[in-house]
Amino acid sequence: MINVTVRLFLRLLCIVSSIVTLTTSAAHAQSGASLVAFPNPVVVTNGSGLGVTTLTYNSPNSTGTVSIWVGSQLFCRGAIGSTAYGTCTTGKWVGEGGSFVLKDDTTGAVLATEAVTVLSAKPMFSVSPNPIVVTDGTGLGVTTLAYSAPNVAVVLVETSGKLICAGNSSGTCATGKWVTDGMDFEIVDQATGITLASISANIRSPGPGCPVSWNLLPKPLLVEAAYVKFTTSHDP
Repeated sequence: MINVTVRLFLRLLCIVSSIVTLTTSAAHAQSGASLVAFPNPVVVTNGSGLGVTTLTYNSPNSTGTVSIWVGSQLFCRGAIGSTAYGTCTTGKWVGEGGSFVLKDDTTGAVLATEAVTVLSAKPMFSVSPNPIVVTDGTGLGVTTLAYSAPNVAVVLVETSGKLICAGNSSGTCATGKWVTDGMDFEIVDQATGITLASISANIRSPGPGCPVSWNLLPKPLLVEAAYVKFTTSHDP
């Protein structure tokens, strides 16, 4: 009789334990809340170490309002009736390791969290040659763009939104003979769409008969009284 009682107690204990476990899992699944920052990581190129991101929250099972907190500070709150989905954009104050928390305002429960990483990158972007000397009268030149963008996976090289080439965090890109005077070029982070650096190319087109070289004769110059006496010759 004692053995039967112990077995029954253990069997009931296992059943109760299983029920509690299933109930906890179901409650977690029903919350369905999420909080996502984009961009994340945030690429900062001005040396401040501070960036901007947008938090998108989804809380379909909340009965009241939800809010996003940064530490003990309220960042933004959703309006009643539209709490299922929304976005909040920060100012330029997001630093490395910034943590955001989505809470249910009715219960105070934490629904979701998101940690933001900030990458401080100092991209380099150059054009060579610049200025571009064009002697055929077309006003169009050829140049090579060199770039380096630390911590950026894919870099796009563009002009006026038109893609010229793409590569990893560093590389070069040669243009065709279509570069005009004052043409702007940009390097863009493909993941975030952020312009990392820009530069302009310049064209120099010598006029007819140029370039001209000048020679001063004699060498050295002869100085008489208060003036310099010299003769010149030039090669066309």
